[in-house]
Amino acid sequence: MIKRKVPMWLFPLAFHNDDNIKYYACLAIAVLVANKEIEAAVLKSGTLDLVEPFVTSHNPFEFAKSNLAHAHGQSKNWLQRLVPVLSSKREEARNLAAFHFCMEAGIKKQQGKTEIFGEIGAIEPLKNVASCPNAVASKFAAQALRLIGEEVPHKLSQQVPLWSSEDVREWVKQIGFAEYANNFIESRVDGDLLLQLTEDNLKDDIGINNGIRRRRFTRELQNLKKMADYSSRDTANINTFLQGIGPEFSIYTYSMLNAGVDKESIRGLSEDQLIKECSITNSIHRLRILDSIRAKENALGVSMEESLDKSLDVFVSYRRSNGSQLAR
Repeated sequence: MIKRKVPMWLFPLAFHNDDNIKYYACLAIAVLVANKEIEAAVLKSGTLDLVEPFVTSHNPFEFAKSNLAHAHGQSKNWLQRLVPVLSSKREEARNLAAFHFCMEAGIKKQQGKTEIFGEIGAIEPLKNVASCPNAVASKFAAQALRLIGEEVPHKLSQQVPLWSSEDVREWVKQIGFAEYANNFIESRVDGDLLLQLTEDNLKDDIGINNGIRRRRFTRELQNLKKMADYSSRDTANINTFLQGIGPEFSIYTYSMLNAGVDKESIRGLSEDQLIKECSITNSIHRLRILDSIRAKENALGVSMEESLDKSLDVFVSYRRSNGSQLAR
């Protein structure tokens, strides 16, 4: 697939005026990016960026009626191949897979064939997606479950800082650490504390003694930090600034907010403060953050200079016998 540059030639198809061609091009790229072996090459093509605008601007039930090509739904074998995409680590891939299963649920309900979702093993993945903090995917997965008569699980908000201890326990169970879920309850870990957990906390307070398991938990926690909504705390749009550097920089949003970083103080941040106050241990990331702050300051300075350099029209009023006149 990569040798034949499939992600590249899917790009113009995903830009096609025909919504159906666009949809299946996006679906193909979502399936490809779910494969870890070729994920990097797919991301490089830029085609994945077109998935989100499509799913947020279309209704799965209306789209199902738009073309006979998918009005009758896909076969059991076809749908079975799409099930693993529901568990993809890429948000865009999960969004489109959930969109498609929502569309298929409506079609299969009309056909009286809703049992097909149980036969292909799609129920549990749909429940996992429906309860996750991903707003787009969870909405479509929940709709699909309702249509096929399945119970919709507890929904987790994207506003992780506002999570209760029960929300934290539910998330811990979702990511495969159910045996430690009650430990989080006993320690009264809410969303605020969850976002501040260190590896020492995981070992000493939660009891995850296996180092590899702690790394796995930390990886899931970092993924959560990337998709979290910090608007309840982030009045200075620190997360937007960090995402502008790269999506992976969102993992530092909460530590910077807790350190008191705002629109004014961010301008004077030093590398030492990023280490000690914001707990940013990655030296490359510190340099990129500082470079971005400087670049923003320089751009602001140039903009102000250009504004001051603009010529001003001066009007002088002088009196004449027949009234005041303006001279330019």
